[in-house]
This record gives sequence, C-alpha cells and structure tokens, in this order.
Amino acid sequence: MFLQISKIQLFVILLILPLSTAYYSYYEIADCEYGTEEYTIDSIYQGNLNLLLSSLSKSTPINGYFEDSIESSGINKVFGHGMCRGDLDLPDGCSECLEIVASTISELCPYKKNAGLMHDKCFLRYGNLNFFGKPTGGKIVNYKLDNITTDREQFTKVREQLFSKLLVEATNKTSSPPFFAAGEAFVSSNLSVFALLQCTRDLSIADCNTCLKEIIGFIPIYSTYSIGAMFVDQSCFTIHSNEIFYNKLSPPPPSLPPPSPPSPPSLLSPPPPPTSEAKGSSMSTEKIVMIASISGLGLLMIMFILGFYLLRKKKRQQQRMSDNELQREFPPIIHFSDANRGKDGSFQKLPSEKKIKNQRSSNITTFEHLSLSFLDLDRATKHFSPNNMVGEGSFGYVYKGNLNGRQIAVKRLTIKDSLQGEPQLEKEVILLAGLQHKNLCRIVGYCIEEDEMLLVYDYMPNGCLDKKLFDCSLSKGALTWTTKLNIIEGIIKGIQYLHEDHERKVFHRDLKPENIMLNEEMTPKISDFGISKFFDATHTHATKTENNVGTWGYMAPEYRLCGHFSIECDIYSLGVILLEIVTGVRWSGHNNSRPDSNNLRNYIKTNLGEKIDKNVGEACTVEQEKILSDILRIAMLCVEYDPDLRPTISNIRDYIKFSNNSTFEMS
Repeated sequence: MFLQISKIQLFVILLILPLSTAYYSYYEIADCEYGTEEYTIDSIYQGNLNLLLSSLSKSTPINGYFEDSIESSGINKVFGHGMCRGDLDLPDGCSECLEIVASTISELCPYKKNAGLMHDKCFLRYGNLNFFGKPTGGKIVNYKLDNITTDREQFTKVREQLFSKLLVEATNKTSSPPFFAAGEAFVSSNLSVFALLQCTRDLSIADCNTCLKEIIGFIPIYSTYSIGAMFVDQSCFTIHSNEIFYNKLSPPPPSLPPPSPPSPPSLLSPPPPPTSEAKGSSMSTEKIVMIASISGLGLLMIMFILGFYLLRKKKRQQQRMSDNELQREFPPIIHFSDANRGKDGSFQKLPSEKKIKNQRSSNITTFEHLSLSFLDLDRATKHFSPNNMVGEGSFGYVYKGNLNGRQIAVKRLTIKDSLQGEPQLEKEVILLAGLQHKNLCRIVGYCIEEDEMLLVYDYMPNGCLDKKLFDCSLSKGALTWTTKLNIIEGIIKGIQYLHEDHERKVFHRDLKPENIMLNEEMTPKISDFGISKFFDATHTHATKTENNVGTWGYMAPEYRLCGHFSIECDIYSLGVILLEIVTGVRWSGHNNSRPDSNNLRNYIKTNLGEKIDKNVGEACTVEQEKILSDILRIAMLCVEYDPDLRPTISNIRDYIKFSNNSTFEMS
C-alpha cells in the first residue's frame, strides 16, 4: 500500500509541477519610442545588440541590476541595463524573466536602436547613446483596475501616506535593494493597501526622488479610487493594489537559544528489556505511524500543488481580462490604408507610416454606389467655374454645384505630396461612408477618372465657422450667443461620436474652425477627414509620425514640435476652437508666430482681457454667462502643455452644463 500511494503521489507531482512553475508575465509593456533611429538586418549594430542582450540576461539576475555597453565604432555603440523587481529572490526569481525579455524586445520593437521592455518581474532598456545616470522623461503608462465602493476617502488618505513613507524608504541610502521599497497599510477591517515603488539604479538619489514624486502625483488624478494601478515611467514605476502582489522580504532568522546542559545520568536502574510481544507491537505501531505520516504529507503536497495551480490559473484568467482592459486603456494606433489590411479584411498594425504604400485601394470598390462621373460633376459646377468656387484648402479647391436638383459641394483634389491625391481620397471615402452623425459632414459621392479626383458633399450654405468668427465684413449679429452655444454643443457631440461612440474610433488630426461647416440652420458639421486615423479604444498612447499634417495654429505642442500624435491632440485643437468661439480672439495665431507658443495656456492667462466676446450683437443672459465661464475653464484645461493633463471628450461633456434651450442629448 505504501509503495502504491507513493507512485500515485509522484505521478501527480510530476504532472502538475511543470504547470505551476512555468514562467508567465502578467503584463508586457514595450516602449519603442525612446528614439527614431533604426538599424538594418545583419548590421554591426544588430550584432552588438545581440551580445548586449545576452550579457544583460545572464548578469542582471545575479545582483538584481546590471549595466553594460558593447563598443566597436562610433555609430555602432550600444548601451543597456537590466533590472529585477526588488522583492524577488535572486537569481532564480528573475533569470527566466530576463531571458524572455531579452529574446522578445527585438520582436516587439523591430530594428529600433532604442527600446525598453517591462514585464512584471524585470525591466530592460538599450540605446545607441549612453543614458546611464540620466533620468528619462517620457510617456507615463497608467494601468488600473476597478474602483473601490466603500471607505473611499480613507483609502485614498492611507494610500497617500503609504506612498510617502515608501518614497522616503526607497531614497534614504539604506534601502535594500537600492531605490526599492514595498509595504502595506490598513484601511479598514476588510480593506488594506499594498504598494511597491522602484527606480533604476543608475539614477542619483535626487533623480530617483524626482521621478517617483512625479508619478506618485499622478495617482490621485488618474486612479483616484482605483483598487489597483501601475504607473510606469522610463526610469521608475509604482504599483498598488488591495491585494498583496509582491514577495515579502524575509526578516533575518531569529537567533537560536543556547543549548540546554545535558541531563545528569539517572541513578535508577534501567528498565527491563521489552518482551518479544512488546517488540512486535512497537514495530507495528511505528510502521503505521510512518505510513500515516508519509501518506498525510503526500496528500498535503498534492493539495498544496493543486491549490497553487488553481490560483495561478485564476490569475491567468484575470490577466487575460486585465490585458483587454490594458488594450482599451492604451491601444495601438491603427494606420488607415489598404496597405495594412489583412487577407480577412481586418486592420493590421504597421511599424511606421512611411512604410504605407501609396497604391489604389481595392476596398473603395465596396462603395461603387457612391461613384459619380466626372462629366456630371463638371456640368454640376458649370465646368468648375471660378464663380462657383466657395473655398480653398490644403488638398485643393471646393466648388458649389447642383446635381439633379441637389445642392452639393465638390472638393477637387490636387496632388502636392505623397500623403495627398488618390490615397487621401480613398481614406476619406471609406471613412466617411461609415460615419453617420448629424454633426459630421455626409459624403454624397466621389470620382476617380484619369488625373481627376473629387469628393462630393452636401452643400453648407452658411460656409465655415472660421468665416463667421473672424470675417470683418460680416455684421456683429452674425453669431448670437444662443447660436454659439449650439455650435459648441454640436462640435462636442461630433467629436464624442468620433472618439467614443463609433465602432471604429476616429482621430481627426485637423480640427479647426475652417473644417467646421454650418448648414442652413447653423448646425455645425465636422469635415475634412482626409488625414484622419482609426484607433482601437477610448485612449491611445502617443505615436510618432514622420509627416506632420494638419494646421499649425491648432496643433498640440507635442505634435507640432516632436511629431507625437494621440487622441489628446484632438482635445487640444478643440480647446483652441472653444477659446476662439467664446472670446472672439484668434488664439491660433499665437501658435503660428510667437516663440513661446509651446505654452498657449500661459499666454492666454496673461493676455486675456475681456473673457467673453463683446462684439456679439446680443447680450448674454446670466445663465449663458455661467455656461460660457464653464466652457472657458474646460477649454484652458484642453490646451494644457502636458497631454496627460487634458480632459477626455466625456469629461468635457459632463463638465459643461447647457441650458434648457440647449439640451445636451447624445445622438
């Protein structure tokens, strides 16, 4: 019986053990935007990089941190460091993580000379410039869980106190390992906070303190009541949760008491030797106890391993859910072009915009019912008469026309660069054909014949918002306050539809008064989607483009100066538009001409005289003045220099309380 039980136990242990000890990362955060430079396949740099990654994966787990460089010639130098999370047992707790990271970073950031990758247990970064000891700013990744429902205020207070305590511990020169601290704090009988923070060890104490303070400051803003969140900078990170997620560092073993002196020999005579019957009984009892003990121990081992396996399986299921949340929080930008459509018609990610081919899309044939002949459009516009020209944009001219009794606007495209022409037209047709909202311009049709490329829309008799705001030839009463508020309301509705309500989220990239058309009822219609992008969720990390397209005065500073665009760039443009509608001042001109244009918000605060446009024909009511003040406040947040501080379109909608005459019902 004993041998039989042992075989079963051994079989179960061998069966389950590989499943319970296999490496699994609960998150994978790749940052391929440290720089724009790329290396080529089989180049000297790639060879040096492979040597460096091998060195980091082997050496980092020994002490938890390692930095190295491989140098051959100037342009092929590569520097890198790796770091293990401070609560891990070394080297075993980190070695497999570093091996995985070192082997996958080149796949996640192909051909990048600068990149970083963080897993739940380790971090690795490399680059072609020496970054050791230089704190690296950059995007903050916020990965958060659900909000708590009880003890909210106490939770945030305790969390703040805990992070303050850990910050001191991590930067007081005595932390072990350096620049690391973890701990917990009691909130209530059924709620605690567990937190961890860490810097890369190449930083100075002051730089580590600065890095951690910055991201700790983001926690109450972006994860106010979240039961768990992670903020990752390129040089430090913080994690907190209502459940313990780290390994508690083992305290030093207690000193053993001195051995007691041996007992003096007994003066009593020894007991008589046991009889043969007693010997048999004793051996039988010992055997039973031994079998029972081993069997019980084996059963406990099986229960422990099964429990560990089930717990790990549960965590993997939770991770899959968390991964979906993370994708929704920080989705990749999807480039909208036929060149990145898969065989199944789904959109695929591309490494960079410059690799998109400018070729005719077969997908436009899906919308053949919108195809119009050039001859019909030529007649409709009276042969594109100058008298019928009603507008001019960066992509061509706009003509008024009459097609079978329908008033139309025909945009005749001109080819000026690789982003325009046929690919641009195809983008706009495919995108607009799928957008249905009363505050978006509706496409009537398109035409591609020989060298002619045209887009056809419903005609907007009141022209564009820019003309109504700034054309001196118009009377003061061209826009009343009631009309202005209705226009603001419509613009916000349209942007919310693009950012959040449409199945394929849309990033406009060129919001400005010239691209907001007004119909006969002064209803705003957002237009000009030729450079728009699709993305996957309600928030997206910044992505770099080689071609800055859009209108300079309405571009967010990170896009205008560095080429980084994200959904927050649309919010910045909206903020400039709202400020111009309310104040009657063309603030976008400041971005065009002044050297300090990087911070439009500070300039407006300094130079804003009358907060509300006094050139409007009618006086605003007390209720309208309050609404306009709210709009000004939220608009100033929209033009924050830091994109992470800008509100979402939902925040804007919720903040502005329109009057009963301007019901804000989403459509």
